[in-house]
Amino acid sequence: MDPNSKEHEKEHYFTKHPKSRKKARKVQFRIADRAFCFFTSTGVFSFGHVDKGSEVLVRQILALEDMNAKMVLDLGCGYGFIGIVLSSLFPTCKMFMVDLNKRATSLARKNVDVNNISNADVIDLDYGDESARTSGLPPGFDLIACNPPIHAGKEIMRRMLLAALGDLKPNGIMYIVVKKSLGAPSLKKWFQESLALPTRVYKKSGYHVIRVKTHG
Repeated sequence: MDPNSKEHEKEHYFTKHPKSRKKARKVQFRIADRAFCFFTSTGVFSFGHVDKGSEVLVRQILALEDMNAKMVLDLGCGYGFIGIVLSSLFPTCKMFMVDLNKRATSLARKNVDVNNISNADVIDLDYGDESARTSGLPPGFDLIACNPPIHAGKEIMRRMLLAALGDLKPNGIMYIVVKKSLGAPSLKKWFQESLALPTRVYKKSGYHVIRVKTHG
């Protein structure tokens, strides 16, 4: 399957057991004077590279948060880039990394070990399944980071984000990264006007990082 095809793109987000032939590639990345190594694969988002949106998201969180957050969720973790970098740079937090794609979570566990991360758990979980979510995750997160499945469609993405908002503690914070060209302005408007939540936007390299805070 062509890694750039629509079929492959859908498989990133919706397939628990990807059918594409496995092709592995290792990625090196450096941030905040720390070196990271990630194993990636076909059938998993961002094969062979660090996604630019995920990088922008992580850098924005590092710039804005002192990470007093104790409970953190990497929602839709893929091979683990966001959760692993944040876990390493903020070692006092407890990180939960979830994805429904079992090839992704297998890679994320491997990458947690490779990068010597001791404060992160990787969980196979369909976040849209409420019963699985409530039984598989602890209640109440201080911070959630998400590079959402834009190509899943607006309805699926917003349903997932609503569920995530419900899993935040009072005054909890969620960061979402979306390309401007893929609907970031309308997503910001949805948070501000439809949900009446305090929302700020930070712009970098064509991406919008949306910071949403729940009410106290």
